[in-house]
Amino acid sequence: MWTHAFLRRPADAEEWARRTLELSRQRGFAYLEAAAGVVHGWARTALGDARAGLREIERALARWRASGQTIGLLAFTLMQADACLRAERVDEARAALADPLLAGRGAAEGWLEPLLRCLHAEILHAAGDPEAQCALREVIDCARARGDALIAERASARLGGR
Repeated sequence: MWTHAFLRRPADAEEWARRTLELSRQRGFAYLEAAAGVVHGWARTALGDARAGLREIERALARWRASGQTIGLLAFTLMQADACLRAERVDEARAALADPLLAGRGAAEGWLEPLLRCLHAEILHAAGDPEAQCALREVIDCARARGDALIAERASARLGGR
């Protein structure tokens, strides 16, 4: 399911997240249930049902936070911010990434740093901030340095106006 989400294939992500939700609920896998809820909500948002999708993400995040767990929180929040951007809720995307619980998580989960930077740059772009172009170029450099071709392409596409 994560692969489909990171490749920005919402229909496939939705299907696999739904399957994962069913299995994790049957077997009591709390982490997978939270992750699948986030991905499923992201997919629903990307497929046009932003209201229900964002609500599903918020519920999954609330359950996970209430459990006291922090593993995966950065990935979950990045998906939330991406869903907010897809729904044109720029302020909500910005607020998601400003969560104090995420402070320092980028270093602990460094593989997500290019995506974190990309979302910050996309927020700037969506808000019409002139710094967006520079931020997107920095994302491309960071992603290439880390071998993250998907994020480099995503930032390049945004820089090119797509």
